[in-house]
This record gives sequence, C-alpha cells and structure tokens, in this order.
Amino acid sequence: MVGSDKGGFKGSFVSGGATSYRPFNENDAIFERMIIIIPYKAPETVMQIEQSFERINMQKLGFDNVRYLNTKEFTEEERKNRKLDFIGGFELMD
Repeated sequence: MVGSDKGGFKGSFVSGGATSYRPFNENDAIFERMIIIIPYKAPETVMQIEQSFERINMQKLGFDNVRYLNTKEFTEEERKNRKLDFIGGFELMD
C-alpha cells in the first residue's frame, strides 16, 4: 500500500496493484505531504523535482514565467479557496 485514505489522506492510493481515486471533498485537510526518497548525491533528480513543482504551479496559477512564483502573494480570496491546487514548496533532508 502506497497510501491510505485514513488520517486525512486524500487523492489516489494504491493497494494490491489497483489505484483508487476519491472525489474532492472540501472538508478534507488542505495540507498534504509527499515523501520522495532519492539517492544521497542526486543533484539532477533534485533539479527535476524542483522544475516539476515550478511547472505545475505555473500551470495551476496561470503564470507564464517562473519568477512570478517567488513573489506571489495570495489574496484573501485565494487563501480561502480550498480548491486552489498548487504545491507550496518542498524541503530536502539528509
């Protein structure tokens, strides 16, 4: 099992080789976590992850340049929008 729908997890999860999807529920937790395990010295992989996050956020927020991601300040309406789909950042630990 890669994920579980317990403990606030939402989205897709894999169990026994079958993938299941739950529809969006506005009452679900809006802060989620993803753990990616990569080799210790893998700068290319880290760069690919960062570029993927940037590409997703640019698409979801309607930006045409990555520079806007660094200065974006969410409006009150955006902060309250539980359907706003973006990746808020990531942290690397070794």
